[in-house]
Amino acid sequence: GFILTIVLGIAGAFLATFVGQAIGHYAPGQGAGFITATIGALVVLFIWNRLVARGIVSDPGNKV
Repeated sequence: GFILTIVLGIAGAFLATFVGQAIGHYAPGQGAGFITATIGALVVLFIWNRLVARGIVSDPGNKV
């Protein structure tokens, strides 16, 4: 559901901030911008999709 999507989006924003600070694009304490956070969220959502597709992680939204 939407709660998992929100959590994964927030994780993507944190990922984008971490990577941006690691490569020197952002100063320490500075967060990622809107576009970079969106790209980070897409990366996290793609990784989540691959983990669910391979059966490594169960999809909590899939009610069988």
